[in-house]
Order: sequence, then C-alpha cells, then structure tokens
Amino acid sequence: VKRQEQGMVDYHWTKPGFQEPQLKVSYVKLFKPYHWIVGTGIYVEDVKAVLQQKIADLITSYRYDIGEIKNNYFFILDSAGVTVRNAGFPYLNGVDVSQLKDNNGKLFVQEFLQVAKESGHGFVQYMWLKLGNDHQVGAKISYVKWFEPFNWIIGTGVYLDEIGIKEAEQQLKQTADRQVRTIITTG
Repeated sequence: VKRQEQGMVDYHWTKPGFQEPQLKVSYVKLFKPYHWIVGTGIYVEDVKAVLQQKIADLITSYRYDIGEIKNNYFFILDSAGVTVRNAGFPYLNGVDVSQLKDNNGKLFVQEFLQVAKESGHGFVQYMWLKLGNDHQVGAKISYVKWFEPFNWIIGTGVYLDEIGIKEAEQQLKQTADRQVRTIITTG
C-alpha cells in the first residue's frame, strides 16, 4: 500500500476448522481520507474447490460420438475412489465406489486407480451397466488418465459389443487426451 496504494498480498492466516494457518490471498487498498488499509481476501483452498467444480462441470458436460455410438460421456474419480462426477450415472456423484465389483468380482475402480496412478493413463476392461438400462450389463473398456493438479482420474469408455477393441482403444485415448488438453489450455 505504501508503494502502490493497492495490491495483492498472500499470507497464512487462521481459518476456522484448521489447526495451522492456511494460505490466503487478499486485495488491499489505501483509503486516503482516514489513512486506512481496506482489504478483502479468500483462502486459496476455497478458490481451488470452486475451480475444481467448474472444471468437473466442463469435462462431464462434454459428449462425443465414436462412429455409430452416440453420446459417450466422461467420469471423474478422486484418488481415493470417490466419484467427483459421473455424467452417465449421476447418482454415483459423491459416492465412494472404490470397492465396486463387476459381475465377475473384479474391483475395476481399484484397477482404474492403479493404472492411472502408476502409468499416468491406460485401459481397463470390466462389466458395467448399459447407459439408460440399469438392468443390462455389458463388457466395457475405459480409458483413464491421471490429472495430477487435482489428484483426479478422468475416464471415458465404450461397450465392446458396440465397437471393436482396437478401434475403441484408439478412439478413447485420442478423445480423452484431446478433451483434457483442451480444458487445461483453455479452462
């Protein structure tokens, strides 16, 4: 304030619910008539939550087609296996799905987490409910990718009876990579 009469300041400050002071960013301005410094601030973690929500909304609002297969969707998991957002099955949002098993007893979400964390990206095959028909199950392949800034696993998939496996792998990887790149560079 002494140099420019206004500006941004970052510092650590007590936040309710936390034992240690938390990072905060404030805008401050000199109020000349009274020689006061007036400011407002926000905790960085609070801004991060808003940003994460907006990015999750953007990713899961995206739909794409692979040949005749229409309206494919994205899902996002956190690093513990809790659904951040699932555009195809929104009732899973906020649900811990880390112990979900498919019809063959496969812990496929655990495999999503393992593949994404260890390799950065990859494919997982499993059995899953058909979109729009919660009673019909089909063999599915999903491409998952680790998104380190938020410790997320972003994924998308198709049913194998709707497309060939090699074509599915190629299309899923290209589509997911393109969408994540677009969001990172424009979002």
